[in-house]
Amino acid sequence: MKQTVVCVLVAALMLAFSGCVLFDRDASGGLAADENLPQEGENTPDTPEEGENTPTAPEEEKTESRRDNIPWEGDQLYAVAHLGYQEIQELDYFAGLYLDSADVPVHTVSDGDYYLIIPRYDGMTVALYKNDIETSQASLIYETPDAKPFIVQCNVSDVFADLTVHFTRDGETAEFSPFISLENGELDVGERGLELAGKA
Repeated sequence: MKQTVVCVLVAALMLAFSGCVLFDRDASGGLAADENLPQEGENTPDTPEEGENTPTAPEEEKTESRRDNIPWEGDQLYAVAHLGYQEIQELDYFAGLYLDSADVPVHTVSDGDYYLIIPRYDGMTVALYKNDIETSQASLIYETPDAKPFIVQCNVSDVFADLTVHFTRDGETAEFSPFISLENGELDVGERGLELAGKA
């Protein structure tokens, strides 16, 4: 009879333990959790921390230009500086203040005064017209859809402007003929121009 009871108890204990999950015991004798599973309060490797910003593409840096140093006002479209008669002077001075390079193209119409012309905006169309003193007709000698700073030599005559500079931007136009006034010696830069003063 006792052997029967012992066998029944052993069988019952075996059935009871067969449905249990075995855990490793840690050094203190407690049950140790699986180290490969995330613990309470931990984030999985692919889950960003709360409040953590996701990476964003770097913003394009705006390229700075010395042209931004020009004291533009209102609706001015270009700046003009007189560089001298039959010889370029003070280009290094203006380049150090307003140009990214002193390597500026020169367009010669006649053996007169030199003028530095700086368009205000990128993407401006500039056209140069030579004016004939005898016929008063204008002929196109140069045009570009994206003008950069340039130099013109013109006005061999003190009484006739032999060059007209034409600007176009977003449908609006402006033009002028650079010359030094015989009355007051001032530089005429037109209604939409800004005169750049040289060294004092």
